[in-house]
Order: sequence, then C-alpha cells, then structure tokens
Amino acid sequence: MKTMEIKLSIESILDNVPLIGAAVNRLCLLIPFSESDAHAVELCVTEAVVNSIKHGYHHEADHTVEVLFRREVDRVVITISDSGVPMNPQLLEEKKQSAIPFYPADIDSIPESGRGLAIMQSYMDDVRYWVEGQIKHLTLTKQIPDNKE
Repeated sequence: MKTMEIKLSIESILDNVPLIGAAVNRLCLLIPFSESDAHAVELCVTEAVVNSIKHGYHHEADHTVEVLFRREVDRVVITISDSGVPMNPQLLEEKKQSAIPFYPADIDSIPESGRGLAIMQSYMDDVRYWVEGQIKHLTLTKQIPDNKE
C-alpha cells in the first residue's frame, strides 16, 4: 500500500480547532479505526493544536498551525507544526512518567489544564517533539490494529 497524506492548516484561533478535530476523526474512520479510537486520536490532535495556539502563539491570531495526517501501511502518523515559542522537550518525559491525578471524592482537585501531553502519551503509541529551524513539530503515532486492515 502506498503512503497517503493530507495537510490541514488553520489560523491560530481556538474557534478553528474543531475543524481540525472533525477532519482527523473522519480520516481515522476511513482507515478504519473504531469510533472510539477515532475519537481518541481526534482528542490527542486537538489537544496538540490547542497547545500550539495557547503556549506557542500565546493566543495571537494571524499565525498558522499545520497538521500533516499520514497513513502508512501499519500506522497513522500525525505531525502538528507551528512557528511559535518552543516547548520544553523535558515536558514530554515528565508527562510520560506521571499519571493524571484523580480523586473522585474531591472533584475540585482535578486540574483544569495541563493534561494534554499526558493524554497524548497515554493513548498514542509514540509521541515525539523536535525543532527544525524556526518550525516546531509534535508527531503522534498510532498503530493500526491488525484486525482493522
């Protein structure tokens, strides 16, 4: 099977993020991933795009966030790219090591933010970050289940 890819691009406005999420979800269903897997991949990608807008661009409009969705033989590789402020790569390792704290008896203890990288690390098979010149890339990889091919 030949590798297939599609590039999506939005302006750095949070209201644009659902467009990316919906597109990624539908692409995942074409693979076919299950509906729950498609939703989980969508969640991870939207978390990454929101992080680009919030932390990379500090909510400034007129910047671009690109999402490259690539379907390979046995996996989906999604790269989110921006030219904003770089992320501290150490955060990926820290989030991999720590679970999201949850105490059902204390709902107020659930943090309102800071869970995106942990969500990505827990669901995706591989999460990588690198800087190439002025462009920052976060790559999310998910294996395609054998029974879904």
